[in-house]
Amino acid sequence: MHKALFGLRLRNQLLAAYIDAISDFLQKQGQNIKSGCAELITVQETVYSVFVTKIDS
Repeated sequence: MHKALFGLRLRNQLLAAYIDAISDFLQKQGQNIKSGCAELITVQETVYSVFVTKIDS
């Protein structure tokens, strides 16, 4: 039972740390949007070409 409680406590601490970190990030992103998006962080999508070759079976 102690291991289970420790695991839940650790998981809750990690979740709380993640929420704090993402909240800070989102707050900064919100400020960036209000100030003209000069430092807005966005994802970059890359498209890769796929070549299909015949495989002899």
